[in-house]
Amino acid sequence: MPGTVATKEQSAREDHGERDPAVLLASGRFEEAREAARRARRRPPAGRSPAMLALLECEALASLGRDAEALAVATRALTQGAADPDVAARLRVARALALWEHGRTAAAAGEARRALAGSESAPTRARALEALALVALGEDDLDGARERIVEALALSEGAVGE
Repeated sequence: MPGTVATKEQSAREDHGERDPAVLLASGRFEEAREAARRARRRPPAGRSPAMLALLECEALASLGRDAEALAVATRALTQGAADPDVAARLRVARALALWEHGRTAAAAGEARRALAGSESAPTRARALEALALVALGEDDLDGARERIVEALALSEGAVGE
């Protein structure tokens, strides 16, 4: 209600949401999400790995059309290592998409294949297949692209039913 005073708990939740890169990213506030992820990587909050924060920064940068920066962030994060294999796979997908945006289709395909091999979750595997579909489209392989999209869709639909 307008004009009411927020409780301490409500204020804390709102403050956290205002600085949480995942919340900012989901709400379309990409520049703020990028900056929040960058700040948080300096001192990762409990429960957030530097690799996950790098992934959030990559996604924000990609949404802003800053693929070269997303590529650099993903590459650096992969070099530093990610304890969670699925986060590493998601970083590889982000890197594959940035490479594809730069016309480096062979490198993008290799990175997407590594993401697919290293992923443990259906949504990540589906994203890797989508990246491979883009590569196939770039190579004018419409049948290959269609096959990858069908596989990705099947994984996505299966993940929703779980």
